[in-house]
Amino acid sequence: MRTFLRFFSLLSPVAFICLHCTYQPGVLHFELHNLLQEEQHPISRQLLQSGSGNSVPKIAFLFLVRGEIHHEGVWRTFFEGFEKRYSIYVHTRPEYRFPSESFFAGRQLEAPIRVVWGSASVVQAEMRLLLAAFDDPFNKQFVLLSEACIPIRSFQTVYKALVDNTRSVIDACNPKRQRGMYVSPEKPVPKTIGTSYTFQETPLDSLSKELASSWRSSTQWFVLTRQHALLVVKERQVLAAFRKHCRNLEWGRDRNEQCVGDENYIPTLLAFKGRAEETTCQKGPTVTLQELSSTTQRLPRSFSAQEITPELVWQLRGGSCPVDCKTEGGQCRLFARKFPKGTERRVAQVADILFKDELKFGIGFHPEQVPMRC
Repeated sequence: MRTFLRFFSLLSPVAFICLHCTYQPGVLHFELHNLLQEEQHPISRQLLQSGSGNSVPKIAFLFLVRGEIHHEGVWRTFFEGFEKRYSIYVHTRPEYRFPSESFFAGRQLEAPIRVVWGSASVVQAEMRLLLAAFDDPFNKQFVLLSEACIPIRSFQTVYKALVDNTRSVIDACNPKRQRGMYVSPEKPVPKTIGTSYTFQETPLDSLSKELASSWRSSTQWFVLTRQHALLVVKERQVLAAFRKHCRNLEWGRDRNEQCVGDENYIPTLLAFKGRAEETTCQKGPTVTLQELSSTTQRLPRSFSAQEITPELVWQLRGGSCPVDCKTEGGQCRLFARKFPKGTERRVAQVADILFKDELKFGIGFHPEQVPMRC
Protein backbone atom coordinates (compact mmCIF):
# COMPACT_ATOMS: atom_id res chain seq x y z
CA MET A 1 0.00 0.00 0.00
CA ARG A 2 2.82 2.40 0.86
CA THR A 3 4.45 1.71 -2.49
CA PHE A 4 1.19 2.50 -4.28
CA LEU A 5 0.70 5.77 -2.36
CA ARG A 6 4.28 6.82 -3.09
CA PHE A 7 3.79 6.07 -6.78
CA PHE A 8 0.51 8.02 -6.85
CA SER A 9 2.05 11.03 -5.08
CA LEU A 10 4.70 11.19 -7.80
CA LEU A 11 2.21 10.63 -10.61
CA SER A 12 -0.31 13.25 -9.52
CA PRO A 13 1.77 16.39 -10.20
CA VAL A 14 2.59 15.11 -13.67
CA ALA A 15 -1.06 14.32 -14.31
CA PHE A 16 -2.01 17.81 -13.15
CA ILE A 17 0.50 19.50 -15.42
CA CYS A 18 -0.80 17.53 -18.40
CA LEU A 19 -4.48 17.90 -17.46
CA HIS A 20 -5.25 20.06 -20.48
CA CYS A 21 -2.63 18.58 -22.81
CA THR A 22 -3.05 16.18 -25.68
CA TYR A 23 -1.60 12.81 -24.74
CA GLN A 24 1.29 11.59 -26.84
CA PRO A 25 2.69 8.07 -26.42
CA GLY A 26 5.76 7.99 -24.21
CA VAL A 27 5.49 11.59 -22.99
CA LEU A 28 3.80 10.82 -19.66
CA HIS A 29 6.22 7.94 -19.04
CA PHE A 30 9.14 10.26 -19.87
CA GLU A 31 8.03 12.93 -17.37
CA LEU A 32 7.21 10.42 -14.64
CA HIS A 33 10.65 8.85 -15.10
CA ASN A 34 12.25 12.24 -14.42
CA LEU A 35 10.59 12.58 -11.03
CA LEU A 36 11.22 8.97 -10.08
CA GLN A 37 14.86 9.34 -11.02
CA GLU A 38 15.34 12.43 -8.85
CA GLU A 39 13.49 10.91 -5.89
CA GLN A 40 15.01 7.45 -5.89
CA HIS A 41 18.63 8.04 -6.88
CA PRO A 42 20.37 10.14 -4.20
CA ILE A 43 23.75 9.33 -5.78
CA SER A 44 22.88 11.64 -8.67
CA ARG A 45 22.19 14.50 -6.26
CA GLN A 46 25.49 13.88 -4.46
CA LEU A 47 27.38 13.98 -7.74
CA LEU A 48 25.70 17.26 -8.64
CA GLN A 49 26.54 18.83 -5.30
CA SER A 50 30.16 17.70 -5.34
CA GLY A 51 30.81 18.21 -9.06
CA SER A 52 32.60 14.85 -9.19
CA GLY A 53 31.88 11.75 -11.24
CA ASN A 54 32.12 10.96 -14.93
CA SER A 55 30.44 14.20 -16.02
CA VAL A 56 30.68 17.86 -15.04
CA PRO A 57 27.74 19.95 -13.79
CA LYS A 58 25.84 21.65 -16.59
CA ILE A 59 23.69 24.73 -17.06
CA ALA A 60 20.26 24.03 -18.57
CA PHE A 61 19.17 26.79 -20.95
CA LEU A 62 15.36 26.83 -21.24
CA PHE A 63 14.01 28.82 -24.19
CA LEU A 64 10.32 29.76 -23.92
CA VAL A 65 9.57 31.09 -27.42
CA ARG A 66 6.81 31.46 -30.00
CA GLY A 67 8.82 30.25 -32.97
CA GLU A 68 12.28 31.01 -34.30
CA ILE A 69 15.00 32.27 -31.96
CA HIS A 70 16.07 35.58 -33.45
CA HIS A 71 19.81 35.47 -32.73
CA GLU A 72 20.59 31.85 -33.49
CA GLY A 73 24.03 32.65 -34.90
CA VAL A 74 25.06 34.51 -31.76
CA TRP A 75 23.87 31.66 -29.55
CA ARG A 76 25.70 29.13 -31.73
CA THR A 77 28.93 31.07 -31.25
CA PHE A 78 28.25 31.47 -27.54
CA PHE A 79 27.90 27.72 -26.98
CA GLU A 80 30.64 26.59 -29.37
CA GLY A 81 33.29 24.45 -27.70
CA PHE A 82 31.44 23.91 -24.43
CA GLU A 83 29.15 21.03 -25.37
CA LYS A 84 29.84 19.13 -22.15
CA ARG A 85 28.79 22.03 -19.95
CA TYR A 86 25.30 22.92 -21.16
CA SER A 87 21.91 21.50 -22.17
CA ILE A 88 19.28 23.25 -24.30
CA TYR A 89 15.48 22.81 -24.22
CA VAL A 90 12.99 24.80 -26.30
CA HIS A 91 9.21 25.23 -25.88
CA THR A 92 7.55 26.66 -29.01
CA ARG A 93 4.05 26.96 -30.40
CA PRO A 94 2.66 23.44 -31.00
CA GLU A 95 2.71 23.87 -34.79
CA TYR A 96 6.25 25.29 -35.08
CA ARG A 97 9.26 23.20 -36.08
CA PHE A 98 12.85 24.37 -36.48
CA PRO A 99 14.45 23.71 -39.87
CA SER A 100 16.71 20.66 -39.88
CA GLU A 101 19.81 22.83 -40.31
CA SER A 102 18.95 24.99 -37.28
CA PHE A 103 21.20 24.89 -34.22
CA PHE A 104 18.03 24.36 -32.15
CA ALA A 105 16.66 21.48 -34.24
CA GLY A 106 16.08 18.40 -32.12
CA ARG A 107 15.94 20.40 -28.91
CA GLN A 108 12.17 21.08 -28.88
CA LEU A 109 9.83 19.56 -26.31
CA GLU A 110 7.71 16.74 -27.69
CA ALA A 111 4.34 18.03 -26.47
CA PRO A 112 4.30 21.84 -26.25
CA ILE A 113 1.13 23.62 -25.17
CA ARG A 114 -0.43 26.83 -26.44
CA VAL A 115 0.66 29.71 -24.23
CA VAL A 116 -1.39 32.84 -23.51
CA TRP A 117 0.45 35.77 -21.96
CA GLY A 118 -0.38 36.42 -18.30
CA SER A 119 -2.24 33.15 -17.83
CA ALA A 120 -1.36 29.96 -15.96
CA SER A 121 -0.38 28.42 -19.31
CA VAL A 122 2.91 30.36 -19.14
CA VAL A 123 3.70 28.68 -15.83
CA GLN A 124 2.72 25.29 -17.24
CA ALA A 125 5.10 25.77 -20.19
CA GLU A 126 7.90 26.70 -17.80
CA MET A 127 7.16 23.58 -15.76
CA ARG A 128 7.37 21.44 -18.89
CA LEU A 129 10.79 22.89 -19.69
CA LEU A 130 11.96 22.18 -16.14
CA LEU A 131 10.61 18.63 -16.31
CA ALA A 132 12.43 17.94 -19.57
CA ALA A 133 15.69 19.34 -18.20
CA PHE A 134 15.44 17.08 -15.16
CA ASP A 135 16.08 14.06 -17.35
CA ASP A 136 19.77 14.97 -17.25
CA PRO A 137 20.92 14.49 -13.64
CA PHE A 138 23.92 16.78 -14.22
CA ASN A 139 21.82 19.86 -15.02
CA LYS A 140 22.49 21.94 -11.92
CA GLN A 141 21.14 25.40 -12.78
CA PHE A 142 18.07 26.20 -14.91
CA VAL A 143 18.00 29.47 -16.87
CA LEU A 144 14.81 30.74 -18.56
CA LEU A 145 15.26 32.79 -21.75
CA SER A 146 13.13 34.18 -24.60
CA GLU A 147 13.62 34.41 -28.36
CA ALA A 148 14.62 38.08 -27.95
CA CYS A 149 17.39 37.39 -25.41
CA ILE A 150 21.10 37.61 -26.15
CA PRO A 151 24.12 36.74 -24.01
CA ILE A 152 26.17 39.80 -23.03
CA ARG A 153 29.11 37.88 -21.60
CA SER A 154 31.12 34.84 -22.69
CA PHE A 155 30.07 31.30 -21.89
CA GLN A 156 33.06 31.00 -19.53
CA THR A 157 31.81 33.93 -17.47
CA VAL A 158 28.19 32.74 -17.48
CA TYR A 159 29.14 29.23 -16.42
CA LYS A 160 31.51 30.41 -13.71
CA ALA A 161 28.92 32.87 -12.40
CA LEU A 162 26.11 30.33 -12.14
CA VAL A 163 27.34 26.77 -11.72
CA ASP A 164 28.24 27.07 -8.03
CA ASN A 165 25.43 29.45 -7.13
CA THR A 166 23.64 28.31 -3.98
CA ARG A 167 20.68 30.66 -4.46
CA SER A 168 18.05 30.94 -7.17
CA VAL A 169 18.20 34.25 -9.03
CA ILE A 170 14.69 35.48 -8.31
CA ASP A 171 13.11 37.80 -5.75
CA ALA A 172 11.03 35.76 -3.30
CA CYS A 173 11.87 37.97 -0.31
CA ASN A 174 10.12 41.29 -0.77
CA PRO A 175 6.37 41.23 -0.02
CA LYS A 176 4.11 42.85 -2.60
CA ARG A 177 0.68 44.20 -1.79
CA GLN A 178 -1.60 42.26 -4.09
CA ARG A 179 -5.35 42.46 -4.23
CA GLY A 180 -5.83 41.17 -7.73
CA MET A 181 -6.04 37.53 -6.78
CA TYR A 182 -8.63 38.21 -4.10
CA VAL A 183 -11.70 39.80 -5.64
CA SER A 184 -13.61 42.13 -3.35
CA PRO A 185 -17.37 41.32 -3.29
CA GLU A 186 -18.30 45.00 -3.18
CA LYS A 187 -16.11 45.81 -6.20
CA PRO A 188 -16.83 43.04 -8.71
CA VAL A 189 -14.56 42.75 -11.72
CA PRO A 190 -16.03 42.11 -15.19
CA LYS A 191 -15.33 38.61 -16.39
CA THR A 192 -13.90 39.74 -19.73
CA ILE A 193 -12.71 43.03 -21.14
CA GLY A 194 -11.87 42.75 -24.81
CA THR A 195 -9.33 39.99 -25.29
CA SER A 196 -7.68 40.37 -21.88
CA TYR A 197 -8.10 38.19 -18.83
CA THR A 198 -9.72 39.18 -15.56
CA PHE A 199 -10.30 37.57 -12.19
CA GLN A 200 -12.85 34.86 -11.62
CA GLU A 201 -15.30 35.70 -8.86
CA THR A 202 -15.01 32.44 -6.99
CA PRO A 203 -14.97 31.79 -3.23
CA LEU A 204 -11.44 31.61 -1.84
CA ASP A 205 -10.37 28.42 -0.12
CA SER A 206 -8.06 28.40 2.89
CA LEU A 207 -4.95 27.85 0.77
CA SER A 208 -5.65 30.89 -1.39
CA LYS A 209 -6.12 33.04 1.70
CA GLU A 210 -2.78 31.86 3.08
CA LEU A 211 -1.08 32.87 -0.16
CA ALA A 212 -1.92 36.53 0.53
CA SER A 213 0.83 36.78 3.14
CA SER A 214 3.34 35.16 0.78
CA TRP A 215 2.51 37.19 -2.32
CA ARG A 216 5.63 38.07 -4.32
CA SER A 217 6.46 39.50 -7.72
CA SER A 218 9.69 39.06 -9.66
CA THR A 219 10.99 38.98 -13.20
CA GLN A 220 9.88 36.00 -15.24
CA TRP A 221 13.43 35.30 -16.42
CA PHE A 222 14.73 33.24 -13.53
CA VAL A 223 17.70 31.09 -12.70
CA LEU A 224 16.63 28.21 -10.44
CA THR A 225 18.77 25.78 -8.49
CA ARG A 226 18.00 22.11 -8.99
CA GLN A 227 16.32 21.88 -5.59
CA HIS A 228 13.99 24.79 -6.35
CA ALA A 229 13.27 23.50 -9.85
CA LEU A 230 12.17 20.18 -8.36
CA LEU A 231 9.89 22.01 -5.94
CA VAL A 232 8.27 23.92 -8.81
CA VAL A 233 7.54 20.88 -10.97
CA LYS A 234 6.17 18.79 -8.10
CA GLU A 235 3.88 21.42 -6.57
CA ARG A 236 0.24 21.34 -7.69
CA GLN A 237 -1.93 22.86 -4.93
CA VAL A 238 -0.57 26.39 -5.28
CA LEU A 239 -0.79 26.22 -9.08
CA ALA A 240 -4.39 25.06 -8.75
CA ALA A 241 -5.15 28.19 -6.70
CA PHE A 242 -3.54 30.36 -9.38
CA ARG A 243 -5.49 28.65 -12.13
CA LYS A 244 -8.71 29.21 -10.19
CA HIS A 245 -8.33 32.81 -9.11
CA CYS A 246 -5.52 34.54 -11.00
CA ARG A 247 -6.40 36.49 -14.12
CA ASN A 248 -4.81 39.50 -15.77
CA LEU A 249 -6.66 42.82 -15.91
CA GLU A 250 -6.92 45.14 -18.88
CA TRP A 251 -4.34 47.89 -19.39
CA GLY A 252 -4.89 51.09 -17.47
CA ARG A 253 -6.02 49.60 -14.18
CA ASP A 254 -4.04 49.78 -10.95
CA ARG A 255 -0.95 47.59 -11.32
CA ASN A 256 -1.47 46.39 -7.73
CA GLU A 257 -4.57 44.62 -8.98
CA GLN A 258 -2.67 42.69 -11.62
CA CYS A 259 -2.03 38.99 -11.31
CA VAL A 260 0.49 37.81 -13.88
CA GLY A 261 1.25 34.12 -13.41
CA ASP A 262 4.74 34.13 -14.89
CA GLU A 263 5.86 36.99 -12.60
CA ASN A 264 3.98 35.98 -9.46
CA TYR A 265 3.75 32.20 -9.31
CA ILE A 266 7.31 30.96 -8.70
CA PRO A 267 8.41 33.67 -6.21
CA THR A 268 5.12 33.30 -4.33
CA LEU A 269 5.51 29.52 -4.26
CA LEU A 270 9.07 29.74 -2.90
CA ALA A 271 8.00 32.23 -0.23
CA PHE A 272 4.96 30.11 0.68
CA LYS A 273 7.24 27.07 1.10
CA GLY A 274 9.67 28.98 3.32
CA ARG A 275 12.43 29.14 0.70
CA ALA A 276 12.58 32.93 0.25
CA GLU A 277 15.99 33.28 1.89
CA GLU A 278 17.38 30.77 -0.60
CA THR A 279 16.91 33.33 -3.41
CA THR A 280 18.96 36.40 -4.32
CA CYS A 281 16.11 38.74 -3.29
CA GLN A 282 16.99 41.17 -6.08
CA LYS A 283 14.45 43.90 -6.73
CA GLY A 284 16.34 45.46 -9.61
CA PRO A 285 18.30 44.07 -12.56
CA THR A 286 18.93 40.34 -12.47
CA VAL A 287 21.02 38.06 -14.67
CA THR A 288 18.67 38.96 -17.55
CA LEU A 289 18.41 42.72 -17.94
CA GLN A 290 15.48 44.46 -19.63
CA GLU A 291 14.47 48.12 -19.85
CA LEU A 292 10.83 49.06 -19.30
CA SER A 293 8.98 51.05 -21.92
CA SER A 294 8.86 54.78 -21.18
CA THR A 295 5.16 54.84 -22.06
CA THR A 296 3.70 51.84 -20.23
CA GLN A 297 6.39 51.22 -17.56
CA ARG A 298 5.04 47.68 -17.66
CA LEU A 299 6.32 45.99 -20.81
CA PRO A 300 10.03 45.81 -21.66
CA ARG A 301 11.01 47.95 -24.60
CA SER A 302 12.74 46.64 -27.71
CA PHE A 303 16.15 47.91 -28.79
CA SER A 304 16.40 49.17 -32.36
CA ALA A 305 19.25 48.21 -34.67
CA GLN A 306 20.59 51.77 -34.50
CA GLU A 307 20.94 51.54 -30.71
CA ILE A 308 22.99 48.34 -30.71
CA THR A 309 26.63 49.34 -30.24
CA PRO A 310 29.60 48.14 -28.19
CA GLU A 311 28.85 50.99 -25.80
CA LEU A 312 25.33 49.62 -25.25
CA VAL A 313 26.77 46.20 -24.38
CA TRP A 314 29.06 47.69 -21.75
CA GLN A 315 26.17 49.74 -20.39
CA LEU A 316 23.93 46.68 -20.14
CA ARG A 317 26.64 44.74 -18.37
CA GLY A 318 26.75 47.39 -15.66
CA GLY A 319 30.41 46.76 -14.92
CA SER A 320 32.61 43.74 -14.43
CA CYS A 321 31.51 40.36 -13.12
CA PRO A 322 33.63 39.62 -10.02
CA VAL A 323 33.32 35.85 -10.05
CA ASP A 324 36.24 35.08 -7.75
CA CYS A 325 34.83 32.19 -5.71
CA LYS A 326 34.01 34.63 -2.90
CA THR A 327 30.94 36.29 -4.39
CA GLU A 328 27.61 35.01 -5.69
CA GLY A 329 27.70 35.15 -9.49
CA GLY A 330 23.92 35.53 -9.59
CA GLN A 331 24.45 39.25 -8.99
CA CYS A 332 26.01 39.66 -12.46
CA ARG A 333 24.11 40.70 -15.57
CA LEU A 334 24.66 37.88 -18.04
CA PHE A 335 21.85 38.23 -20.62
CA ALA A 336 19.71 41.07 -21.99
CA ARG A 337 16.46 41.59 -23.88
CA LYS A 338 14.57 42.59 -25.99
CA PHE A 339 16.47 42.38 -29.26
CA PRO A 340 13.68 41.73 -31.78
CA LYS A 341 13.67 40.21 -35.24
CA GLY A 342 15.48 42.53 -37.63
CA THR A 343 18.39 43.29 -35.30
CA GLU A 344 20.30 40.06 -36.01
CA ARG A 345 22.92 41.66 -38.25
CA ARG A 346 23.71 44.46 -35.82
CA VAL A 347 23.92 42.11 -32.83
CA ALA A 348 26.26 39.83 -34.79
CA GLN A 349 28.51 42.81 -35.56
CA VAL A 350 29.16 43.40 -31.86
CA ALA A 351 29.47 39.69 -31.05
CA ASP A 352 33.21 40.03 -30.42
CA ILE A 353 32.34 42.41 -27.58
CA LEU A 354 29.59 40.12 -26.30
CA PHE A 355 31.98 37.22 -25.82
CA LYS A 356 35.16 39.02 -24.74
CA ASP A 357 35.94 37.26 -21.48
CA GLU A 358 36.32 39.49 -18.44
CA LEU A 359 37.95 36.78 -16.37
CA LYS A 360 41.72 36.87 -16.80
CA PHE A 361 41.93 33.08 -16.90
CA GLY A 362 39.45 32.96 -19.78
CA ILE A 363 41.44 34.98 -22.31
CA GLY A 364 43.38 33.00 -24.88
CA PHE A 365 42.56 29.57 -23.48
CA HIS A 366 41.06 26.65 -25.32
CA PRO A 367 37.55 25.98 -23.91
CA GLU A 368 38.61 22.66 -22.38
CA GLN A 369 41.51 24.35 -20.55
CA VAL A 370 39.54 27.13 -18.90
CA PRO A 371 39.25 26.58 -15.12
CA MET A 372 35.47 26.86 -14.90
CA ARG A 373 34.88 26.17 -11.21
CA CYS A 374 36.26 27.15 -7.84
